Amino acid sequence: MRFFADGPNIPDELLAAQERGEVLFLCGAGVSMPAGLPSFLKLTALAMKRLGVRADDPDRQRVEQALAGDDTVILPPLDALFERLKRDYGDAQVEALVTKLLRVPRGADLSLHKAVLDLSRDRHGKTRLVTTNFDPCFESAGGRKTPIHCAPHLPEFHDGYPLEGLVYMHGRASTLRGRPAPPGLVLGASDFGRAYLAQGWATRFVRAALERYTVVLLGYSADDPPINYLLQGLRSLQSSAVKPIYAFAESSRPEAVARWRDRRVNAIAYERRDSKHSGLWDALKAWAQRARDQDAWRASVLDLAAQNPRTLAPFQRGQVASLVKSEAGALAFATAKPAPPAEWLCVFDAALRYAPKHTLSLGGEETFDPLDAYGLDDDPPRTKPKSSHEPAPTGVDLLAANASDARHGEAGRLSGGWSITPNNLPPRLGYLGGWIAASWQSPATIWGAAGKNRLHPDLMQRIDVAMMQTKAEAQQVRRAWGLVRETNAEPSADRHWLWHNLADEIERDGWTPPVLRAFAQIIRPRLTMSRNFWNGFAPAMKAESQNRVADAISFKLSWFAPPLSKPPEDAGALAGLVREVGEALRYGTDLHADVRTSLERRTPSLHAERRRGERALSDDDKFFVWFARLFEALIKLDPKAAQAELTAWPATDNPWFDKLRVWAWEKASLASAATVTDGVLALTQRAFWDRHLQRELLFTLKARWRDFSEVDRQRIETRILAGPYRYRSEEDEEFATRQARDAVVLLDWLEQEGCALSPETAAERDRLKAGLPAWRDSWVATAADSMETQVHWVGTNEDFAHVRDLPFSQITARCAETDGERDITSYTRLDPFLGLTKQVPLIALAALTADARRGQHPVRYWRTILQSWPEKESARASFVLGLRMSRLPPAVLVELKHQAPDWLKKFWAAIESYRPHAPMMMWDAVFAPFALGDGADSGLESITAAGVPVEDVANSLDAAINAPVGTLTQCLLDMIEARKLKHAGKIPEPFAKRLSACLGVPGIGGAHAAAVTAPQLRWLHFIDPEWTVREIVPRLDLRHPHAKAAWDGLLYEDQLPTQELFLLIKPAFLAALKDAALWRGRDGVRQLGRILCVAIAASKPKRVYVSHAEGRAALQTTTAEVREAALEHLSYAMERPQGWKRFGRPFLEEVWPLELAMQTQETAMAWARIASETGADFPDAVRRLNASPALIQVDQLDSFVWSMTQPQRDGASLAAAHPRAVIDLLIPLVGGRARQIYDLRKLLDTLRAADPTLRDDEQFRKLGGDGPQFGQ
Repeated sequence: MRFFADGPNIPDELLAAQERGEVLFLCGAGVSMPAGLPSFLKLTALAMKRLGVRADDPDRQRVEQALAGDDTVILPPLDALFERLKRDYGDAQVEALVTKLLRVPRGADLSLHKAVLDLSRDRHGKTRLVTTNFDPCFESAGGRKTPIHCAPHLPEFHDGYPLEGLVYMHGRASTLRGRPAPPGLVLGASDFGRAYLAQGWATRFVRAALERYTVVLLGYSADDPPINYLLQGLRSLQSSAVKPIYAFAESSRPEAVARWRDRRVNAIAYERRDSKHSGLWDALKAWAQRARDQDAWRASVLDLAAQNPRTLAPFQRGQVASLVKSEAGALAFATAKPAPPAEWLCVFDAALRYAPKHTLSLGGEETFDPLDAYGLDDDPPRTKPKSSHEPAPTGVDLLAANASDARHGEAGRLSGGWSITPNNLPPRLGYLGGWIAASWQSPATIWGAAGKNRLHPDLMQRIDVAMMQTKAEAQQVRRAWGLVRETNAEPSADRHWLWHNLADEIERDGWTPPVLRAFAQIIRPRLTMSRNFWNGFAPAMKAESQNRVADAISFKLSWFAPPLSKPPEDAGALAGLVREVGEALRYGTDLHADVRTSLERRTPSLHAERRRGERALSDDDKFFVWFARLFEALIKLDPKAAQAELTAWPATDNPWFDKLRVWAWEKASLASAATVTDGVLALTQRAFWDRHLQRELLFTLKARWRDFSEVDRQRIETRILAGPYRYRSEEDEEFATRQARDAVVLLDWLEQEGCALSPETAAERDRLKAGLPAWRDSWVATAADSMETQVHWVGTNEDFAHVRDLPFSQITARCAETDGERDITSYTRLDPFLGLTKQVPLIALAALTADARRGQHPVRYWRTILQSWPEKESARASFVLGLRMSRLPPAVLVELKHQAPDWLKKFWAAIESYRPHAPMMMWDAVFAPFALGDGADSGLESITAAGVPVEDVANSLDAAINAPVGTLTQCLLDMIEARKLKHAGKIPEPFAKRLSACLGVPGIGGAHAAAVTAPQLRWLHFIDPEWTVREIVPRLDLRHPHAKAAWDGLLYEDQLPTQELFLLIKPAFLAALKDAALWRGRDGVRQLGRILCVAIAASKPKRVYVSHAEGRAALQTTTAEVREAALEHLSYAMERPQGWKRFGRPFLEEVWPLELAMQTQETAMAWARIASETGADFPDAVRRLNASPALIQVDQLDSFVWSMTQPQRDGASLAAAHPRAVIDLLIPLVGGRARQIYDLRKLLDTLRAADPTLRDDEQFRKLGGDGPQFGQ
């Protein structure tokens, strides 16, 4: 949490420990500098000057240079300098001078000391503070009534008694309270040796303090002499025995942060506002103010929480987030008056904060980034995920259980993930759930819930109770929450998987009653909900009075029609199946009504239609058609059962069952003519005149017309003549016209299909038709057409008959008249010149030649002929085309920059067989327009996501092979390869000269040539070492403008170069590793790591590619991604015989960096996976990994823990074969935090079964073998 926008981000764990009185501040000279006292370096300089050390003394000069800010000075240890002063001038004189120099100035600013005193107290308010300073500033700042402990008589930690008082660990240079200062300040090297080594009283004190308190180092740099001595014993302590240690470091000095991390100290970075570090001191004073009055601080944060989170700065939202991370803070937030706005859900939910950017306007001018609006100050920026299996990192999710919640033994989430477990919510999440429930009327709350697949049952229950206790009407909101509840009740199992299992049971046992019931559960439509975004990111972005639930969420049904191979042949089973599917369809229509969505009237046709294309059926359409086909099968097998099913269908205005019923009435076995007549006349006006029902209605009337009595036919005709219903805003004349037209269309269609009309009806029909001046017979022809959507591919009509016999000079002009026209009925686009090129290419060529004589060069047709020139055409014809192409104006060749080089590459060999020197001449002509770099781009400049460039690919191999110079370069390389040259056979001069010309093209063209040539480096060096060393190798130097492109191409190659060649490019390769992020995106980075790993592994005493020392240096200076890639490739080597001993162990012990900063969760997991692949060497691999710093705590272990229980190549799992080694491997990965790890309980059971003695093993118990808190 930050107190100021530019202040340090103080970890919530440290804030909580301070609140509990568990923090011990250990203060150095930096704390007293704001009071006007010198730093340890300045104290050294002053002492040397006052004692009279000669001005030309080398040590004094180095100290003064360092004090002046010269970072190049190699400064001797300051304790060694004081040791020299004490030796030269005597202990008494030096200590007296130091005491004088550290005298507190009158009126000194001791506000920082007061703040630190307030922060370093126990839970009873008693001071507990340690300092290595000699000055009495803390006493002057208010600690005079505090017990004083002065070196060497430091307090002991006996019988659990807490530390109390002010501890001068290195002595005190003061005579306050009339007491003389004890002799012997810890200044020189011998003093430090006595305190920390010989007598060891300081070491014992520090070790005891580190085991009992969370220590904050303040006023030190990582290289200060006290720090080296203070932490010297830390590495010997078990990590579980040491509380966290924190120190503050400047964010502008990442090396300082790294040095703290190397010392196992958690660095808290801060921005340096000025030379006095006021940003840090102001933050500490604000923290102290918080510590003095927790209630006031909490009230100020709740004031922030009462505001809209979008109006706050990220650090202010971070303060509210910090509050709700604790149980007490969540309670205060949930019960605050006024209640915090529901939009805080967007802050607390990490998935919402990291949701994609959204466009808020139709034109796309206004975008909304939720991370900007709701992000916290410690949220990492958006990054691309490393793989599809590893999601991109996000900030803290406040709706999930955290470390403080784990002590309750419960894990959970308010929504999604663990929310479906039966565990009770931890109290903190319970309080937040209460706040959410109290906000149930806000559309923003429903909107937040709509994006989750599950709400925790406890949260859902709280919302129900809140709605019962509230008298507000809010019917729309109540109905929405009811649907949310129903959505939560839906089964979560995948229906395809359920059907797969049930299908096996059907195959084995048939359609038994239990199977039918299970089948009904699978096919039952499921209700799903989702958030709406068209009114902004969240509904709360609008004024509350303008919000509606419809703005917040939308519901839809999920349908599933399983792929039945064939319906049951047993009539009873089929009837039961149809009954269950029909019930699912009825349930779906009821849900449509509940969610207030209009039931889609565009239902698919139940009569096959002979049209081209595929039916575009939605999932509910497929379910509807599936039910109709099952019902059709039942009609054939058991008409009476089908009739019973028909009568059970709902008789409401339901477009699905209306269509099914009208379609079924066509079968005389299901309904009498009178029943059909009554049914047709009972249809509502909307159903009767529904254009999507008209096909089935007309087909049924046609099929049953002769069955109807004359009276019934007259009744139906009368219904038709009455016409459709009137639209709400339809004018009288407009309605009368439509009424007459629709009636005439239906009656005409029936008559044309053989349905005789009564004379009266026919006469009235004719009268109405006469009054329709715009009448079209096509209306009748399409009256029964299906209205469903179909998908068609638009093909190309290459018919060229209308241009084939034209004079050559007229062909392209005539083609241009019809080019691109589309025939909707046949779904084709006209392109006669393409057909001409494919069928009679010489005529197409003659047409372009005729155009050229008139100075015309139609680029479109040149593209067509070059792209579609038949490969079977004679070499002579190809030569002629190439000749014509080479004579095109340069501007036209630039327009053909993709087609011309591609065509030449494709037909070079054929032309060369006809005229050996012609292809080279054509190549020169095509190359000439690009020789100076103009127009040489590929058109592929960057890869974008949501319109934002995410990767520059202009210099990539992908761009090069689609660019003119790149293609022309590849053309030359292909022809050189075709000559099958031998070792050192030299590239033929014509080719070598032109390759060099390609590489010499200015700008992007030359870069593309380098990208295309670099993958062939090994082969080119084989056939012409001299040319390769001269032309290609220099381009790999990072200073060369083509280096990025050359490396992008080279990293496409899998083979390691020969030793001779590798040594030539080795300096460039090692330099490329330092700038690994530049090369070929993530694939290039992985390839760099792979090459490095192979080069190290392939090295032998007499054939060294990259030595172990060089490999370690390269890994130390490259990126984390390269290190991860190297380990990934190393894991493959474990499959080789003796893989661990030959490759893995040397790499770990002699190559892998030892710096703690380079041990990440990703590399720790990579080493763990390498160990898991070592077979019989697994125990040795684990032992050596534990002896290295490679294994650290990892957040996500689920899949790895599961893999420990899976059979290996020899059939046994690692847990069963090597139980103790598995424990030793997992302990550092799990760390000290209790958390949910999937399948951990299964692993523990496997380990216990493999080695029963583990029950009493301490490490096994740490892993969770003594209780349920670590997993499930």
